[in-house]
Amino acid sequence: MRYSDVRALPPIDFWFLRHVVSPSRYRGEFAQLLGDALKQREQEKSLRTQRLRERLDVDSMNLMVKICPDGKSFENFSMSGYSAEERRTATRLLDLGIFRCVCTGPREYHYEWTDFGKYCYLHPQSD
Repeated sequence: MRYSDVRALPPIDFWFLRHVVSPSRYRGEFAQLLGDALKQREQEKSLRTQRLRERLDVDSMNLMVKICPDGKSFENFSMSGYSAEERRTATRLLDLGIFRCVCTGPREYHYEWTDFGKYCYLHPQSD
């Protein structure tokens, strides 16, 4: 396009472009959509939490209580001194997201409770 062709184009009305879509006009609709999305997300999270909690067996709950007997001090821990069966159970709890493994340095690690794990400990499944 040549310069002479550009001058032949009609001028752009920038004032009009700013007022084509008024944000305040759609604010209520957007708020409703956002609220509905957040409710749906919370329902899906609750359903996921319920399903994962249902997968906790007696061995899992017993190990959780052995690691944190008082239910208040969810401190970091290691699995040294635990039996092979308890270590397998800990691996299951890692898979479920109850614990997570944290590497603090080369060849140094410990386990810590996740927020979900604390919730499951304090609110065991109920029928």
